[in-house]
Amino acid sequence: MKKILLLCSLLMISPTLMAEDTTVETCANGAGTIVTGVITGTKYCRSNSDMSWWNANAWCDAQGKRLIDLNIDCGCDWSKNCTGKCPEFITTGWVRTLGSASTAYLLIENGVVYFGGPRPRGVAYRATCK
Repeated sequence: MKKILLLCSLLMISPTLMAEDTTVETCANGAGTIVTGVITGTKYCRSNSDMSWWNANAWCDAQGKRLIDLNIDCGCDWSKNCTGKCPEFITTGWVRTLGSASTAYLLIENGVVYFGGPRPRGVAYRATCK
């Protein structure tokens, strides 16, 4: 009987002892999550929900921050072959640098840079602010 009680006690305690710390650092009063740049280790605030480019820009501005910028925040000195890439980021999201008055850049999948339109309805990605 003692062996059974001991075994039951160990089984009940084990998951608690083995659980990893899953604390997520938040920002923007809980509306965002802190992400760390792959190259520089800089901490950025990433929105928890998708939004248009215009809303993403305003969301960052409301926090006293700005959307990440291809020319400043990519962690690439451009002497390397970084055309169309931003190695600092591995997540999808809007970028501050505009391609034109109606087109914004978009980071997608491992820092590859694409053009995205800030104006069309239904186009929404997360904001990443610095």
